[in-house]
Amino acid sequence: MNRTRIIVAILLLLTGMAVSACVGGEQPRQNAKGNRMHVETIVVGPLGVNCLLIDCGNGEGVIVDPGAEPGRILHLATSRKLKIVHVINTHGHFDHVGGNRVVLEATGASLLIHPADVAQLKRAAEIATMYGLSTEDSPPPDRELSDGMRIVVGNTTIPVLHTPGHPPGGC
Repeated sequence: MNRTRIIVAILLLLTGMAVSACVGGEQPRQNAKGNRMHVETIVVGPLGVNCLLIDCGNGEGVIVDPGAEPGRILHLATSRKLKIVHVINTHGHFDHVGGNRVVLEATGASLLIHPADVAQLKRAAEIATMYGLSTEDSPPPDRELSDGMRIVVGNTTIPVLHTPGHPPGGC
């Protein structure tokens, strides 16, 4: 299974949904409480990062890994009439955090990432140039993720699983 599908599978598991082959488009699901929710995959940036827009119910939502094209991500969230409560970074690589600032400023959401990857947020632009790409650094997180933590958004409780490996702070 490739890295992208592994990350998507972990994120689907974290939101309490049945894991299935989800690689693009809108995916209606039920969370662990049986409430209907939607997960939309938006492929962004030159490296094709899967950004997720999660409708958690009651008009609240979460954006996961807004690595690039924040205008496109925000347009989709607005068209779904979602109040974005959190931006969650699965890890701190530049291609996953490049749109953080714009999304956070536009939504007033809080930023969550594991502490092992916090240092990478302020090096995103520097690292991107090593690959011949450009992005901007991310603001610091409002909260740090930890294994076993539970994030409640709308009708959804998202359990956090720390999955170090690809990066030390992967969640």
